[in-house]
Amino acid sequence: MVGLILSYLPLLAERAGLTSAQAGVAVAVFGWGGLLGQLAVSFVLRRLDRFVVLAVLWGAAVLGLAAALLWAGQFATLLAGAFVLGLCLPAANSALQVIAALAYPPAVRATGISWANSAGKLGPVLGGLAGGLMAHAGWSLGTVLTVLAVPLALCLPAVRTLRARARRHRTAAPHTTTVRPLPAPTPAPASAPGQV
Repeated sequence: MVGLILSYLPLLAERAGLTSAQAGVAVAVFGWGGLLGQLAVSFVLRRLDRFVVLAVLWGAAVLGLAAALLWAGQFATLLAGAFVLGLCLPAANSALQVIAALAYPPAVRATGISWANSAGKLGPVLGGLAGGLMAHAGWSLGTVLTVLAVPLALCLPAVRTLRARARRHRTAAPHTTTVRPLPAPTPAPASAPGQV
C-alpha cells in the first residue's frame, strides 16, 4: 500500500481535480507522516502490547482511507487522510518487524525473519503492478482508496488471531530455563618423577 500510494497518489489526485502542486504536497505530507509514525512507534512498542499497537495503527489507517475517500476532491481532507495514512502504514510495518522477531522460536528465528522479509518484498512489486493496472483502467482516487481499504480492514481480524495465538503459546509453554552448572575441570594427570 505504501508503494502504491507514493507512486500513484499524484496521478490519482490530479484526476480528482487537484493541481499537480497540490498532489505533490499530499505525497510530501504522507512522507512526513511516515517519518513521525516510525519514530513514535519505536517508543510506543516499549510500553504497550505490540498486537494492540498494530491493531490501532491499522484501524486508524482504515479511518484515514475512509476520510480521504469521502472527501477525495477536497485538498485539506486529502492532506489529513494522507498524513494519517503516512503516520500509520509505515509504523505498522515497523511493528510487524517486532512481531516477526518474537513469533519464531530462537532456533529458527533468523530463518523465519528472513522468510517474512522476503515475503514482504512482494508487497511493493504487487502494489506497483496493481496501481498501474488501476490507473490504466481509469479508476478514480475514491475507487482506489476503497480497494485499498479492503485488505487493510482484513488485517484487523488477522492481528486479533495472531494475538490469541501468541497468548496460547505463552500459556502452553511457559518460559522456564534450567541452569546447569559447568562441568568441573579435570585435573591434569600427575607425571612421574623425572618426566616433563
